[in-house]
Amino acid sequence: MHLPLARRLGLVALLGLSAAHCGGGDEVTSSTDAPTTTTDPTTDPTTSTTDPSSTSEDMTTAGPACDGELVDCGGVCIDVSEDNDNCGDCGNACDSVAQCVAGECALSCGEGESQCGDECVDTMVDPANCGDCGVACGGGEVCVDGSCAADCAGGQTECDGMCVDTMVDPGNCGDCGVTCQGLEQCVDGGCTLVCDPNEVVCDDACVDTNTDPMNCGDCGTACDMGYVCVDGLCELDCADDEVDCDGVCANLDEDPMNCGMCGVGCANNELCSMGACMLDCQMGTVECNGLCVDLQTDLMNCGDCGVVCEMGEICDAGMCVCDMGLDSCNGVCVDLQTDPMNCGACDTPCQGTCANGMCEPLGQNAYDPVMTITDALPGTTMTIAWDGNEFWSCSGGGQGGIRLARYNMAGLLQQTYSPGIDFRSVFTKGDGVAPVFARPYNQTTLRQQQAPGSFINSTILNGGTIDNQSAVVWDASANEFIAMKAGVVSRWDSNGASLGTVMLQGWGQNGENAYPQDRGIAATSGYYLTYVNNVLSVWNKSGTRIDTAILTGAGVGFDSHFSLSYAMGKVWVVDTAGGTWRGYDVGI
Repeated sequence: MHLPLARRLGLVALLGLSAAHCGGGDEVTSSTDAPTTTTDPTTDPTTSTTDPSSTSEDMTTAGPACDGELVDCGGVCIDVSEDNDNCGDCGNACDSVAQCVAGECALSCGEGESQCGDECVDTMVDPANCGDCGVACGGGEVCVDGSCAADCAGGQTECDGMCVDTMVDPGNCGDCGVTCQGLEQCVDGGCTLVCDPNEVVCDDACVDTNTDPMNCGDCGTACDMGYVCVDGLCELDCADDEVDCDGVCANLDEDPMNCGMCGVGCANNELCSMGACMLDCQMGTVECNGLCVDLQTDLMNCGDCGVVCEMGEICDAGMCVCDMGLDSCNGVCVDLQTDPMNCGACDTPCQGTCANGMCEPLGQNAYDPVMTITDALPGTTMTIAWDGNEFWSCSGGGQGGIRLARYNMAGLLQQTYSPGIDFRSVFTKGDGVAPVFARPYNQTTLRQQQAPGSFINSTILNGGTIDNQSAVVWDASANEFIAMKAGVVSRWDSNGASLGTVMLQGWGQNGENAYPQDRGIAATSGYYLTYVNNVLSVWNKSGTRIDTAILTGAGVGFDSHFSLSYAMGKVWVVDTAGGTWRGYDVGI
């Protein structure tokens, strides 16, 4: 191994020696007879020339009371017998190669070195101090194991007066003066990077491919930003409480997109708490049966969960009260202007129609059509609706092909559409009020038309009795959806919540229980309407048949009994698919 010949004293120490020789006093010499030298502290080349008195005399305040042999140096108690910055006295600093021993600056040689004069040398290899200080080898000789020799031992080379093995010496690798750099070692006379057992060489550097993000698994395989290298694989650098969910760090305890498990998402009105999706009801709402509701206004939870308001009632400040324009009769909210069972006053039944609180008979037993429209659709004709500007008719029998037609207010065809729906009814929320809604075959999810011939999902009807074939329409007088099957009328509020059923008393006359007339219904002015074989029946909301009328010329076939509708203030029935729609004004 190559060692330095000597460590040189600092500039200050050299200046101190020069001053000693030029001062005219006793000559000071360095011993060359022994490995160590004792010097006078006043002329020691390793001491500083700083006047220690300048520090203590300039202090204007009393310093600390120091214990024992400690000395106050600038307000700090110092042991000047061993402090390198205050050696022997305050401010007397030793040189970088000296150490304060017993209050004097002395050379501090490394392991295997000896002090010869003002130098630290290795007497085992130093040709100027071979075996002992001052023992110099002759010209051409080298120092080997503390003895002068004519040349180096076998396999070694003399480099700068020392014998080295150029096959392994990193300071003379392969030849004198060739120094290996950094982590290189001299192997077989060449500088070679030698890595730890768990490292490999990548671009002249030792790296651990199990953990190095720039060489993960193999040299040159770099991990993307935000990733770390774990066991030779790039992994997302997630926090301790997070996991990698498809390239995203997620906290499974609170992430609504990965709640409890990656990919498990909570609904829009839910939050993730402790790894489980829970309803996140906004201020002013509470949870009732898995829904967030406002107890001040919710018809199905008025004032408390499960408290349902009756038909015609609204929930106002948590109380079920009759809606505007309605009065309470025997605990039921009714319109005294139109209710045939409470016409003008409670418990005042009417055998005809109730208009402006007055009971009026239908006026005649048979009605002629006042308007016709040529049906433009193939398949089984269903219903027709009026949105205030145009008529819309639909057909069933399958989702494919033309199933929707649009007519102007005079009944002239404008265009047909293929919306991909097997219709059972089209209707509006109030006669002449856009948009158009639809009920597809065997579905409880209603559709809403957002553009001509294009429908999106709308209200879902929950509960009630609804047949696969039943037409669903809107009862504007009660602000509710209705459907009928075999004389049982099912009702839902505007949000699709069931409001119960009404039994049509005396249902079954004149073939009413036959299919398809047993699944069609229309509504207007507080009445339910049904149709079979030219006969229109009018029912009040209690399910009592209050009158019948003949619709002259109305169809009696299969399509006719699917087609019963109320639109533009008229009752409509088609005679056959692709045939004629006839509209009747029956005074209700």
